[in-house]
Amino acid sequence: MTPIATLPLNPAVDKNTRVERVVANDKLRCDAPHREPSRGGINVARVIHRLGGDARALYALGGDAGYGGPCPPPGDGPHRYFFRLYVLDTVLDLDQGAPKEQVADAMDGNVIDETDRTGTCER
Repeated sequence: MTPIATLPLNPAVDKNTRVERVVANDKLRCDAPHREPSRGGINVARVIHRLGGDARALYALGGDAGYGGPCPPPGDGPHRYFFRLYVLDTVLDLDQGAPKEQVADAMDGNVIDETDRTGTCER
């Protein structure tokens, strides 16, 4: 079976709260809401794995050298984003922020598969 990879391209934030008990037709007194990163793609991979499939959850990390997701200017209409994804047979031993050429050299001979994806985003 071909392994399945999940990759949430547009990171999200979940807003959660808690209530001691739910009583029909009563007002609910909730704790203060808290925010945490959404893990939708990770949960999908977990379900596939529990059902006997082979899945990998990929996620983009933010920060100085990370990926923060599409963010076009508000009211500027839809923007297209192009992604090339690679499946490698090894973890690359590179420093954070390695230049594109160094990454390409390290990937040489280790690419199992690749694909191109296009997405649109509008605010």
